Amino acid sequence: MVAAARNPVLTDLSTEFVPVLRKGLVDLHALTGLRAREPDTAHEAHEVLIRAVEDGDPETAAAVLTAEPEDAFGGRCQVVPRRRDASSRLP
Repeated sequence: MVAAARNPVLTDLSTEFVPVLRKGLVDLHALTGLRAREPDTAHEAHEVLIRAVEDGDPETAAAVLTAEPEDAFGGRCQVVPRRRDASSRLP
């Protein structure tokens, strides 16, 4: 997803940050049991987010990023992506 954003600063930052974030998330899941009941928690929201970034759809990406933290412990993200045609993609 970071590569789809085409932002070299974000790419460099993620290279350093992702391993630390991954460990923190693994620890969080172990402490909360979040994935014990539903192994694919937030999978749909992440798919929508990736598609929004690839499609150059900042509104849908922002909606997912706003809804997902609020929804993480309560169910699934309910954002419905807007589909754009290729001519409306951001450069």
